[in-house]
Amino acid sequence: MSLEFEPSIKTRRRHTSMSWRVQNYNSPLSKLEIDSIHASVQDARADLERIQRDLHRAQMAVKSLSKEYGVTTKFIARELALLSPIRSLPREMLAEIFVHHSRMFAKHDRYIRASLVVSQVCKSWRSIAHATALLWVRFPLYYRADFRASIPDRQMLLYKAWLLRVGTLPCDVAVRKAPPLTSMAKSDYYEDDDEEEQPTYSLRPFYEDHRSISKDRWRMLDLEYVFDSSVTLKSIGPVRSLTLHINNPQLIKRSELLVEHAPKLEELVVRCQTDFFNAPVLMPRLPMTTVKHCNMDRFPMVNGLQFLHGATALETFKFTIAYSSDEGQMPTVTTTIHTLDLSVWGLPDDALEPLFTHLTAPNLDTLKILWMYRPDDPECDASSYWDSDKFNSFLTRSAASLTSLTLLHADLNEADLISLFEHTPLLVKFEYSDRYERQDWIEGDLYQALGPRLLARLRPSAVSVADAPVLVPKLEVLSLRGGFEGNDICDADILGIFEARCLEQETGYVTRLSAGALHLLRAADQQPAGELSLAQRAARLRERGLKFEFTTLEPDPDAPDSDDEDSD
Repeated sequence: MSLEFEPSIKTRRRHTSMSWRVQNYNSPLSKLEIDSIHASVQDARADLERIQRDLHRAQMAVKSLSKEYGVTTKFIARELALLSPIRSLPREMLAEIFVHHSRMFAKHDRYIRASLVVSQVCKSWRSIAHATALLWVRFPLYYRADFRASIPDRQMLLYKAWLLRVGTLPCDVAVRKAPPLTSMAKSDYYEDDDEEEQPTYSLRPFYEDHRSISKDRWRMLDLEYVFDSSVTLKSIGPVRSLTLHINNPQLIKRSELLVEHAPKLEELVVRCQTDFFNAPVLMPRLPMTTVKHCNMDRFPMVNGLQFLHGATALETFKFTIAYSSDEGQMPTVTTTIHTLDLSVWGLPDDALEPLFTHLTAPNLDTLKILWMYRPDDPECDASSYWDSDKFNSFLTRSAASLTSLTLLHADLNEADLISLFEHTPLLVKFEYSDRYERQDWIEGDLYQALGPRLLARLRPSAVSVADAPVLVPKLEVLSLRGGFEGNDICDADILGIFEARCLEQETGYVTRLSAGALHLLRAADQQPAGELSLAQRAARLRERGLKFEFTTLEPDPDAPDSDDEDSD
């Protein structure tokens, strides 16, 4: 449909002024002249009204044409959208794409927004999203209430509407405190010292509400623990994973029972406030006899040992140590863990010594230690202290057979590494990175980790030496990363270990390397003329079937040459 517009005055005549007839401007006008002027103005005003009507009609025509243009443009876009490849995807594949998109967001609130976005693109996507139950298995709860309050009907309606999309799948529920209306803009809900004005929440009213018919399908709980604001739950039978956030541990006055029975609880994650390092935390009491995997983030060492004492079925323990308290408070613990993942966060000297003194782990086969030191903080200079005697005593006491060992940002010397390898003869995987920014100088020589004695005993030829046999003969994966600067070795010597352990034929005593990595965080040594470079030797290792990575920090070619600057 088109709109035709024709102006009412196709050819407008030019209005003639009467000023040329007025001969003398200082004398009064005659009646004829006055009548002529009035007639001319009246005629011009009539034309002005017609022009205004034409402008209004033109504006309406432009508005109608613009609307028609927009409708036609949208029609073309819809027709072209039918040719989009995503339109040809099956509903099952599109639903899987939605699920992967939402899972990219770890937090519950961002996960929910991601799920809602894909359901609001178009009607087709909305129907697919609402029919995809995996999109809605994670449900956040936000409300302001104390432990005596019941769940508002509006919250229950939202919860039930969400459950209609979940179907029969188990749910992951996150319970969060909602801030007061007067402090919605605050980033920290606990800035006020008055505890009565702090927002509180309770899990029990929702969990035990007779309208909450899906509580037998809860698979995971993620909640913030606040002292004196929660009521003990008698049972969380179906829950397999529990995450606790302790944001204000200084407010906890005593250890309360949070959950009485958790027969299916297998995974526990406990996170503490990042800037609270100076005292042990009074943690809520939980049933831990069935927990197999635990992650404690930034807790004092005594809290980790206390947890290991109660978790009798634990297999994997990931622990970020944030504070080492008095050794007299630490219990002596024998644990069943197979994997121990430690992260040391800026602790003082001999930080790990109390742990290796009080812990016994006969089933331990995988150990990882990461020192998260900060070079700009002078108090963290000795955070990677290593007590070789204490650690070897721990291995001997535990009778543990380590098969995988990872030491990152470590500060070990050659004697420490030799002693460590002698106490781990069954080691299959070893990853090591040094503190390449350290300044450990002894009598003018660098206190190096990879020395000539260690490199010699790592070579298979050392098996012929009776008093110094080859170290870690079962080693299959070797990864080294760092500066490795020293006066007695060069980079070619380090790379030679990988070449020596990459055997052409298997022997009965030394196992052939299957994978390796050497990452030099500096420029590599220059090889003498006529010899292969380190990169060429690394390429030959890959040709021999070894999965090998070699990287180095080469000097910047655009940087000015220091010799040229001196000559100038």
